[in-house]
Amino acid sequence: MTTNRLSLALIGLVLLVAACESAESKRMKAIAGDYVSEYETDPATDPGHMHVHERHTLTLHPDGSWSTKHLAEVNGEATPVQPDAGTYRVQGVTLSLSPTEQMPAMHYTISGDTLWIISSDKVALTKAVTGVDFGGDNKQGFLVRQH
Repeated sequence: MTTNRLSLALIGLVLLVAACESAESKRMKAIAGDYVSEYETDPATDPGHMHVHERHTLTLHPDGSWSTKHLAEVNGEATPVQPDAGTYRVQGVTLSLSPTEQMPAMHYTISGDTLWIISSDKVALTKAVTGVDFGGDNKQGFLVRQH
C-alpha cells in the first residue's frame, strides 16, 4: 500500500509541476516567431541615387532564446552582416533582449503582432556600435510578425 501511495503522490506532483507553467513561459510560447523590419530606398528619390534594401529578422524561440538575420544590399550587392543571438525575457507587455557583443540590451513593447522599440537612445547606440539601424531617423522603430 505504501508503494502505491508514493507512486500516486509522485504522479500527482509531476502533473502539478506540468500544470504550473509560468506566465512568462506561456507568453514566450505565444509570441515565438519571426519579426521583420524592412527598409528600401528608391534611386530616383535617394540623395545618393542608390538603391538600398535592408531586411532585419528577429526570431523569438519558445525556450527564451532569440536570433537575428540581417540582409543588407546596396545597388544589388550584398553586404555581409554577422547574425546575433541571445536570450530574452517577457514581463507583461515588455520584451527584453539580452545584450551581446554586437548590440546593447533592447526593449520592446508587445502590441499584437508588432514589437515597438521602446527607447530611441538605445536604437541610436545600436546603430553607432553595430551599423545596424533598427529604427532609423525617418521611420518607425518596430518589427512586424511574419505569418
